[in-house]
Amino acid sequence: MGDIKYTSARDTIASYLDDDNVSHYEGETSYTVDKQKLYALYSEFKYAFTGKFNTTFNIRHDIQTNGYDNLSYLYDDSTGWGTYGTELEKTYRNTSYRFGGVYNVSESNAFFANVSTGFRTPQVDKIQNNINLYDKGKIDSVGNIETQTSMSYEIGNRGKILGHDYEVTLFQIDTKDIIGYEDGTYAMSVGGSTYTTNIGDSRNRGLELSVKSDAAKQFSYNIAYTYLDSEYTKHNPIVHGRRVKTAGSYDVVGNELPRVPHHKLNIYSTYKATPQWRVISEIYAQSEYFADETNFIKMPGYAYLNLQTRYNMTVGGNHLELFAKVNNVFDTHYFRTVYYTSDKNKNGLFDDNDVSIRVDPGRMIYAGIKYSF
Repeated sequence: MGDIKYTSARDTIASYLDDDNVSHYEGETSYTVDKQKLYALYSEFKYAFTGKFNTTFNIRHDIQTNGYDNLSYLYDDSTGWGTYGTELEKTYRNTSYRFGGVYNVSESNAFFANVSTGFRTPQVDKIQNNINLYDKGKIDSVGNIETQTSMSYEIGNRGKILGHDYEVTLFQIDTKDIIGYEDGTYAMSVGGSTYTTNIGDSRNRGLELSVKSDAAKQFSYNIAYTYLDSEYTKHNPIVHGRRVKTAGSYDVVGNELPRVPHHKLNIYSTYKATPQWRVISEIYAQSEYFADETNFIKMPGYAYLNLQTRYNMTVGGNHLELFAKVNNVFDTHYFRTVYYTSDKNKNGLFDDNDVSIRVDPGRMIYAGIKYSF
């Protein structure tokens, strides 16, 4: 059982005219509450067919109620100032399950396989936005947003080899009825649509590999690698906004999902210089990826190195730790997150100058003391 509430407010501090030629006036306010209540029933069953072959089945039923309340104080050219309220509530019932099995070949080697389902319910504020678009005559129907569902399959092997723990997994995730804006990342562009609907389906296939050495040794390491191929298997056409040279409708079936690199690598290593003193390094790398559904804008891959050292001692019978850390040792320039919505510089093109980015802060140095008592 869970009860979540998120409150947001907006004040207009200066009058302006938006891209749809709608006037907004100084003094307008909007107060919104998004809330959710969740009740779930979970059951799990385990059965051993043999001493080596064990299976697990679990099932969960969710009853989720999403609510949206909005109270606005707005100015209308014909009626003047007024207070407007909106309330909307939707309840969703979904059942998900997982079935898995493990076959222990030996004490140090096992094969496993799992099949599981998942879901994502529509946000009520998106439903309300569709209602607002309909009231303004921008869409012909409010429509009905179906629950987004997924089916996951994985098969793998884990065990020990040459003093290392390893695990390798092949997986596939099929997602149906993806919930999103009709025009994807281009929804906010001039002429784009912020109508929320079930835009299509996707398939994710890949491999995960991890290798761990003995953490008790003077030098130890963990290596994790992921290969992921993500593509749309079904999608509504994406519309680029007007006033740009690439305006038009685009078929994105077969395109890669935005912000999903094919390769990710993480190497975490520890060197114990003394029983009290450790030096730790982390290398992270990922390959290039697209910033949009039409795969027009490709962002470069990057890699960085983090270093830290920790010294532990006992003072007054309590634990004291001195530490120092340097993130991004070589001050590598890269973007943590990239989104693409519109022709921001108004040059009539969709290109990499228009992306909304969150830039990594660069090299960062920390030092501190931790004392437990």
